Amino acid sequence: MNDKTIIPSVIQIETVAGICNYACIMCPIDQSLRTEVMDNERFTRILLKLAPYLSHQRLLSFCGLGEMLIDKQVHEKIRIAKELGFRGTGIYSNGELLSAEIVRRLFDAHLDTLIVSIDGFTAETEAKIRVGSHLEKVVANMERFIALREEHEWKTRLMIRFTKQALNAHEERDFYNFWSARIKSQHHDTISIYHVHNVGGSACFTDALSEKVLAEIKSRKLKCPEIYERLDIASDGSLHFCCGDQFGYYHIGNILESDVAELYNSPHFVAYREAMEQGNILDLELCKNCSVAYSIATRAILKPDQPTAMP
Repeated sequence: MNDKTIIPSVIQIETVAGICNYACIMCPIDQSLRTEVMDNERFTRILLKLAPYLSHQRLLSFCGLGEMLIDKQVHEKIRIAKELGFRGTGIYSNGELLSAEIVRRLFDAHLDTLIVSIDGFTAETEAKIRVGSHLEKVVANMERFIALREEHEWKTRLMIRFTKQALNAHEERDFYNFWSARIKSQHHDTISIYHVHNVGGSACFTDALSEKVLAEIKSRKLKCPEIYERLDIASDGSLHFCCGDQFGYYHIGNILESDVAELYNSPHFVAYREAMEQGNILDLELCKNCSVAYSIATRAILKPDQPTAMP
């Protein structure tokens, strides 16, 4: 390694690919290159490849084109990661499959953070965006999660994630008021609000990338943290260039076959970082029609007692 070598601090692993109980309008899951649940053996092999760089690692998230709780062994993966010394474990979920038994297994495995995406204050809005959802069930699941956590004094943090878009923007304040009354500041729970993004241009929906967003990306000379700190690993071990590259555009390589530092500092990563440093993000092939950097730059992470932060 040299002084310019960047080691990712955030590891994202797609343990479930191409399988979900929802069909969200902003998700290109129907284009997924894989349909599988990663087994524990492959998961362990991936973590062992990452182990030499543990001193750089701070977050390990289970996220991809799929619902992570479909994996019946997800709690075992959390336990494996903990035993190997990985920190900040987190699972992204839509919350509908969060049974009492799954909650107990996740707590017993010492999951650090559960991130649940909910995009409506009303069931009607939620169903329009997250097709196939049942908001009443999700709310009941989350209230049970919170109650069990209090009862057993478990430590898992909860983040409720709201993806703001044309269909739900009018419900943002009601959404915050509802969930802020339920989550707990002593557990460092939060509500995160993101502007919807177009998944690197692969998702087309009512909030298409606008000239206004492009102009702001250019004027602010945004750099996308996706290629500075996050390593995005697909279910077969291959690397996505970033979260907007769900289809392996650059064929970076496979973590099971190559060194992490070499992969993350390969020519395409270096070239993209250099262009971003010069303020030329919109000249890049994977960034010229992507609103991920804008969504990250404008996100709001709100605490239960932070109503003044609402617009």
